Amino acid sequence: GIAKQLESLEAPIAKTDLTMTGLRLMTPAYAAPEQIRGDGVGIHTDVYSLGVILYELLAGQLPFDLSKLTPGEAETVIVGRDPEKPSAAAKRKRMTDGAGADLRALTASKAAWADLDVLCLTAMHKDTQRRYQSVEALTRDIDHYLKGEPLEARPDTFRYRLGKFVRRNRRAVSATALVFTIIVGLVVFFTVRLAKARNAALDEAARTQRIQRFMMNLFQGGDESVGPGDSMRVVTLLDRGVQEAQSLNSDPKVQAELYQKLGTLY
Repeated sequence: GIAKQLESLEAPIAKTDLTMTGLRLMTPAYAAPEQIRGDGVGIHTDVYSLGVILYELLAGQLPFDLSKLTPGEAETVIVGRDPEKPSAAAKRKRMTDGAGADLRALTASKAAWADLDVLCLTAMHKDTQRRYQSVEALTRDIDHYLKGEPLEARPDTFRYRLGKFVRRNRRAVSATALVFTIIVGLVVFFTVRLAKARNAALDEAARTQRIQRFMMNLFQGGDESVGPGDSMRVVTLLDRGVQEAQSLNSDPKVQAELYQKLGTLY
């Protein structure tokens, strides 16, 4: 499956300079679709073969099982079918026989498998223009994966880059989140305490004002323009106060305090 160097990265060689032969030397399981069809081969063909090797390392099997197929059937499969994701192939193989390659034995997260799927399937894309354009590009993305950095082959979204950053700096992010949580918790705790203290102070002020108004109304009596009657005794005022206090059942705290003051006056 290893291709000959027939082109330059800078400028392709003219078609008339290509060596043509009727003999195609290849290992079908590792050969790219254009190699099977007899089209022009080059760096993109080697990238495909490297993608197959990476697939085999991860999934513990080749992307296509050609062992029981005729050459024509194998050609149809390689050219016409897309390979299964290596994550799905690895999972199925582990369930069926419990065996696999060393890399598959590692506990990979869902996000890690998503990157590995992109690595393999980009290198093995049927469209040569959508593969990695060089072995170096494939190597760079493998290095990005190993370092926990965003892949060049994946869409550069904020969510993807943020997830990579968090996983790459897990300890620092966890410590920062813990400190932030403690600060927010303290702010909420003291805010609630201050709110309760403020509400209690407002309730106390309102209760005091209500008691003051009650006592003022108690001793005003009669017609304010002429003042209280000369015959109004203190005991009469207190009795009237008790009657009015009995109507404050909706505010038991104020009622209790009035009863206490009236009892002291009695």
